[in-house]
Amino acid sequence: MKDLNAFIYCRVSDNHKAYLLDYQEKKLIECSKQLGINIAAVSKEVDEGKYFYSRGIRCLEHYIINHKIDLILIYDQTRLFIFNDLNDEFKLLCDKNNITVLTLNDLQILTLIE
Repeated sequence: MKDLNAFIYCRVSDNHKAYLLDYQEKKLIECSKQLGINIAAVSKEVDEGKYFYSRGIRCLEHYIINHKIDLILIYDQTRLFIFNDLNDEFKLLCDKNNITVLTLNDLQILTLIE
């Protein structure tokens, strides 16, 4: 997985859980390093995950459409959006741009294989 560039996206739903943003980032970076993945950018935000155009998602979208990344790393699927139709719309954007979305669990499995 060397020479791949990744965007780490971390999200929590309210300020009372903001401390989890650093935890999500730390775990994703640890696995990324083990796999030799380059981190191009990190976005951490407090947002409900109900809308497609939060600040962090807009930043992520910029990286996607400008072909700056190969991977998006998230703690789990619920960190992107809470609604399935928004997740599907985002997956379509990623598919059109040949971007792979990996969860922490996916990364942990890959580190076992390597």
